[in-house]
Amino acid sequence: MFRISLFFLILLSLVACKPPEAKDSSSSSAQNSGPQIRIETDGDPVLGTTPIVVYVLQNGEGVSGAQIEITGDMTHAGMVPVIAQAVESEKGLYRADDFAFTMAGDWILTADIEMADGEKVRAEKSLTIVK
Repeated sequence: MFRISLFFLILLSLVACKPPEAKDSSSSSAQNSGPQIRIETDGDPVLGTTPIVVYVLQNGEGVSGAQIEITGDMTHAGMVPVIAQAVESEKGLYRADDFAFTMAGDWILTADIEMADGEKVRAEKSLTIVK
């Protein structure tokens, strides 16, 4: 009985160590009435500078005039976040060309968006940077 209890305790500990899954609003159907946001990297995400692209759509049309701040956080504690402003390059397309991943590993990108009308929206994307 002790071995079975020990086995389940170890199993529970291992499951508890898994980082939480980040929400990716690009596939969320809950935002049908609001803006649809998609975060992508321009090319394969690599250690160092990797441009980040954010698409902002409303009813299938690109949205202009948004202010976007992108924050990159590693999934483990102790790392300083990377923060960059995305600039509108065309209607509905915003770029942060100077975004730089500082370490290999699992990251969560968060786009904090303030629409021209003051509405605030947040989108997240998980990705892994390999050496």
